[in-house]
Amino acid sequence: MPGEIKKRPALVLSNDVRNDRSPTVVVVPCTRTLRFGPWHVELRKGEAGLRESSVAKCEEVTMIAKRDLVSGALGGSLSGERLRQVRDAILDALDFD
Repeated sequence: MPGEIKKRPALVLSNDVRNDRSPTVVVVPCTRTLRFGPWHVELRKGEAGLRESSVAKCEEVTMIAKRDLVSGALGGSLSGERLRQVRDAILDALDFD
């Protein structure tokens, strides 16, 4: 259907204080299309509640309006190691060495 917005998983980066006070959240969008690039981090099925394996597209950090979020998280948090991988990919995409 033209103009229909597809629901996609996203990794919320912004902290709870910012999320409570702002009409937007900072996210890394994810895709189920498993194409791996230099700034992509694989997220396995079941990780943080994902129903399918996905890729966090860390070069596409963006903000979205809270009103566009589906209520409730998919699952738990990512592991510390996976969060470090996301952080490193974001910093690399932004050329912060």
